[in-house]
Amino acid sequence: MKVLVIGIAVSVLVAIGLGYFLPLEPKLSWQAYSSTSTRVDDPGSNLVGPRWTGENDVRAAVDGTRG
Repeated sequence: MKVLVIGIAVSVLVAIGLGYFLPLEPKLSWQAYSSTSTRVDDPGSNLVGPRWTGENDVRAAVDGTRG
């Protein structure tokens, strides 16, 4: 019983500690992970294309008409 209580207490302390320290300085993945052999840049804001309407219609995406 003593080991169980100690284990629960340690897990609560670890969770509180990680909850405090992890979000202190968040970075976006394209900022945090880069290497010399790859180039990861800002992905931008328009990632779906200029004719995207938000509709789930293949014809609208291809020819710009609504079906």
